[in-house]
This record gives sequence, C-alpha cells and structure tokens, in this order.
Amino acid sequence: MTHPLPISPPAGKLPSSDAALYTCPAFIAAEVVSVRAVNTGAGTNETRIYLKRADEVTAHLLRVNLEAGWAALDTGRLPLRAGDAIWGVATNADEVEYTLGVLEERLEVR
Repeated sequence: MTHPLPISPPAGKLPSSDAALYTCPAFIAAEVVSVRAVNTGAGTNETRIYLKRADEVTAHLLRVNLEAGWAALDTGRLPLRAGDAIWGVATNADEVEYTLGVLEERLEVR
C-alpha cells in the first residue's frame, strides 16, 4: 500500500552550470508529470532539464533553445526511483525559471 504525500513543486531559476533540481528520496515512489521552463532573460537561452540515474544522463525532459519571453512545457510521465535526480542548466544563470510537477507516494516498508 502507498500513501500519497503533499509536495510543493520543485521550482526556481536554472543555473549556468549543471545542478540537481530534485532528487527522489528513499522509500518514495515518485513520478515527474510535467516540466515547465520560461526564459525571463533578454536573449536566447539553451535550456536542458534531464534525468540522471546512477550518475548517467539517461533521458532529456527538455532540451530547447528558448527565445526571450518564450516557454516550453513537457507533460510526459517519468517514474523515478530512490536516488534518481532531475538536473538542469541554462546558458545564462537565473534567466530561465523552471517548475517540476512531481507526484510522490511513500512506500510501505515491512
């Protein structure tokens, strides 16, 4: 049996060097249900948000050149295991705002 958990969506501004945005905790089943990125800067930002599993890039959720004022949205579902992490980076720090839609459920441990 699982127990749904309330979670505030991971959100913030992308850095200009690769950084973890969300890491699935132990004893949790998580699923990314949406990824949103908005370029608030004055120029184009190459934007990447991706899954790292066991320190290897295994899937790109978003990989796009965002023009100033443009947004990108992905609503594909991606299940996560404990330790899986969503990472992100943009050309210019603090110019791309991101929000991750993540569902978490506590796994019952016996």
